[in-house]
Amino acid sequence: AEHRLEKQGVSDRNEGESVALTITGELRVRIQDGKSTHAGPIAAGQKRWAVLAWNQSKVDPVERYHSAARLDATLQAWRTWSQALRYQGAWRAQVIRSALAIKLMQYAPTGALVAAPTTTFPEWIGGERNWDYRFFWIRDAALTVRSAHRLGFEAETQDFLRFVEHMLDQHSELPIMTTLDGAEVPTERTLGHLRGFGGSAPVR
Repeated sequence: AEHRLEKQGVSDRNEGESVALTITGELRVRIQDGKSTHAGPIAAGQKRWAVLAWNQSKVDPVERYHSAARLDATLQAWRTWSQALRYQGAWRAQVIRSALAIKLMQYAPTGALVAAPTTTFPEWIGGERNWDYRFFWIRDAALTVRSAHRLGFEAETQDFLRFVEHMLDQHSELPIMTTLDGAEVPTERTLGHLRGFGGSAPVR
């Protein structure tokens, strides 16, 4: 691996791929046993920005990314989206958090929803039901989107229905599960060399 310290930050290159780290303020780099560690002093109450970039030709300064403005725009977009929530009962803040989780599980280009945003995480510790859930399961997705619809999120419901309509155009009946773009799910593999979360094996 090649470690390169530049004025704006540090980059590591290995086998044709690179990662670059740039932060505001002082950057300290230590290379030991072929590995680099990066740190910068920060005190309680201070705020610093760090940007981790993949396969860039050079290390750019943090300011080039306009991080604060992007964060503000992102927060405002989520707040605006959350205002569509129709629910006014108890635990409204928790319901909003759940609605945000549903939104984050929807794949925007197609409208498909993942069964869960996890892989190889067991239903219970030590159990065998240890699959990759990052696929579209029609049953799980229908229940999830029903909740989103009842909460007032019409656009997400319409995106989901368009995906289902597309799937019906491709198949005589809906498959139990597909990828998020509607393709056939790859053949399941068991990764026997992994012990699984909390000893939950096999990892599928």
